[in-house]
Amino acid sequence: MGWYDSQVNWTKQNAIDRSKLTKIPPSWPNEMLVKVLSSTNYSPIIGELPSNPSVLEVGIFSGNNSRFFLENGYNVSGSELNQEMIELCQENLTRLQYDIPNLAIGDNTNLAYESNAFDLLVSINTIHYSSGENSQKAIAEFYRVLKPNGWAVIETPGSEHFAVRQSIRKEALRYAWHAGGFREGEEFGFFDSIEHFKNSLLEVFSEVQISRRLETFPEVTLEFWMAICKK
Repeated sequence: MGWYDSQVNWTKQNAIDRSKLTKIPPSWPNEMLVKVLSSTNYSPIIGELPSNPSVLEVGIFSGNNSRFFLENGYNVSGSELNQEMIELCQENLTRLQYDIPNLAIGDNTNLAYESNAFDLLVSINTIHYSSGENSQKAIAEFYRVLKPNGWAVIETPGSEHFAVRQSIRKEALRYAWHAGGFREGEEFGFFDSIEHFKNSLLEVFSEVQISRRLETFPEVTLEFWMAICKK
């Protein structure tokens, strides 16, 4: 999960789907993210980053991915939509006994950081909360805050994901959410295909590789596309 620049009013209460008996926010790092940052079997990033790299996570949420960064010597910053979501991150990391990273209010298209500031940017399921022309603005904003030759890891739901399949496509990068919950009827910037996702990123980044993850459960199917991008 991650956050964006849409009109949904995110709070600590609605950020977690308690109707599914969830009691605490996600507190484990994204497995695919850990892989691409841990071995050149999965991406070239680990061999390209300096010692103690600076990382910005857009939509830091509960700090679950920050655990990996904090344990591995990264200089961590995070962006969230509002003060309440920042508090969610602070509370969860405190519960897990981690240091609190540098946190600032911002969204996909308006990050509160200087240009050329980070070695790595991570956006796990936030980019699709910007739709239409804001999708490309978000990609450009991610690019802006990266240092020259910096890297971005950008994940978004793929076309087999239940939320994408249940949404109604109005036009490119404009889907109406119809998977229920408090997002019902909101507009999302889902990409039509892996090629669409990659080509959108290549409008800004010099290199883009796409990885894919598919998970099937008795009640839902999840698909994610993860882009490895070089500035």
